[in-house]
Amino acid sequence: MSGDDDLKGIDLRDRVMFITAQIKDLQKKREELLGRLRNECTHEAITETPYVAECKFMHALPPKRTCIICGLSEEGWGGYEKLSKGTVVRVIPDRGEFHRYNSELKPLTTIVIPEDMCGKT
Repeated sequence: MSGDDDLKGIDLRDRVMFITAQIKDLQKKREELLGRLRNECTHEAITETPYVAECKFMHALPPKRTCIICGLSEEGWGGYEKLSKGTVVRVIPDRGEFHRYNSELKPLTTIVIPEDMCGKT
């Protein structure tokens, strides 16, 4: 196994427990960094999915925005608290596609953020 050299001599169960502890530590660090990023971010590049009127299978859904830079999301029933001033660079009408697109941070490129906005963040 590559990357497991420091775990030689430890049985498989103990390896799993060791790696699980590392994952938990990394997840905690990730959440701390995301919190800092979201507090410092100016939320200039936004994706949006529009309001969905009530239909026979579900209740109405509010519009929703997500910052491309930091991943902060807000629903817009009564307006947006933090994501009201950003530029909507992509409208994604399909909710599933919207959530898949925003499921994790992506590298910031001119494909994700228009070229004239690059360097503003």
